[in-house]
Amino acid sequence: LEQVAAELDMQRGHEIHVAAAPDFADLWLKPRLARFNSAFPNIRFNINGQGDASFRVRPADCELRFGAASQAGGIDVLFGDFVLPVGSPENTLRIGRVNRRDRLEGFPLLHLDFYRDDPGAPDWPQWLKAQKLRRTEPNRGIRYQRIATAIDAMLANAGFTLCGIALLRPMLDDNRLSLPFPVSTGAWAAHVFQARFRADSLARPQVRRFREWLAAEADGTVRVVVLR
Repeated sequence: LEQVAAELDMQRGHEIHVAAAPDFADLWLKPRLARFNSAFPNIRFNINGQGDASFRVRPADCELRFGAASQAGGIDVLFGDFVLPVGSPENTLRIGRVNRRDRLEGFPLLHLDFYRDDPGAPDWPQWLKAQKLRRTEPNRGIRYQRIATAIDAMLANAGFTLCGIALLRPMLDDNRLSLPFPVSTGAWAAHVFQARFRADSLARPQVRRFREWLAAEADGTVRVVVLR
């Protein structure tokens, strides 16, 4: 059965199945796939069970995740992330009128669990202490599991959150989001965005093309993670 499944898998020559962290898929991968499809129009994708390719109960060809860097074979480190306060332009203007030490006193803080297990990414109490800012009850505020939902809250002027900028660069560039404090107040996350490819999947040329394209796209992100 395993041999037949492998042979059938090889026959699906124009399909790539990807399992990805939802924020990674929605905020980074999917907006870029049009460029890949333009270069390779016959290759179809299934990402997290959805897409042009039909779903199959098999391990994914590629897993995209955020976690501790690994040197294991078939794993490519794509890019790191730089964490600092992010909010809406309107809220950035509001706190800009307050003296720096009290700038976040009483202002809503949003908490993002995406970086909870990352030893390098600061939480609000750590960040406020490092910046010597006054804030009563820094742990209060709404918690979000996903970056995408925290973005929606920031766009609605609900508050600031500590977030990595690797997935937010387009929104910062077009001023939908802004940085209320200097880049020097941020810190590099210890975890990285990475891709893991199955060895048998890499025997298929379309998966190798996707791996090469992913590396090239990641290089572009690396160049803009550190803000200009």
